[in-house]
Amino acid sequence: MIKAIETEYKGYRFRSRLEARWAIFFEYLGIKFEYEPEGFELTSGRYLPDFFIPDWEIWFEVKPNKHTEQEELKAYELCEKSGYAVLISDGDPKFGMQGTAFCYALKDPGLFPDDSQGVFDGEDEADLYSKSMDILDICKYTVKPRKFRFAFSQARKYGRPIWLHFEQSQEFLLYKNMEGNLFPYKYREPLCYSTFDAEWYAGNFYGEDTFDGRINRAIKAARGARFEFGEHG
Repeated sequence: MIKAIETEYKGYRFRSRLEARWAIFFEYLGIKFEYEPEGFELTSGRYLPDFFIPDWEIWFEVKPNKHTEQEELKAYELCEKSGYAVLISDGDPKFGMQGTAFCYALKDPGLFPDDSQGVFDGEDEADLYSKSMDILDICKYTVKPRKFRFAFSQARKYGRPIWLHFEQSQEFLLYKNMEGNLFPYKYREPLCYSTFDAEWYAGNFYGEDTFDGRINRAIKAARGARFEFGEHG
């Protein structure tokens, strides 16, 4: 097996060039990250996640090749242990990239309409949130993390970077699990929107002035970085 080359960038010593390229990608888009902030004792063994994105409250794992079922199991257990969503991406940042996500999820009870029905402009969001919490009091002891597909995009209404889930995206709402209590990833956070709430995802070319244009430029910056032996980013 070829050993990964440790790489220093912006004060971090990454275990591989792959991780350093993802750090460049995040930095280019203004996404704050913490590198290997803490480890966990999981059922399958000890685990040290690659990145934590504090503004999104998610874990982000990068794999050099197609991730395995065992790695998915660890991501599932990490979601269960920490309560936060876990995203897995394979390889360098690339055009049209999608990945796998594990997150607590419940069927949408119909309390949150999609963007076409004015959820962002309505005045009843607090009431909807309160009603959803009542439902969570019933469901919180049985809900388990689910597996979704995800991609990066731009929040249509606010222009901020987000990750959105594709798999059954109109049927499920995603949640954080804090010591047995479920809290929705709110619509106004730059987190998990449906495909109706995002412009599109990386790899679709809208030009240099759109967010997806910036995603593409971030991809180019990450993939174009050159780290020689002994060179610090």
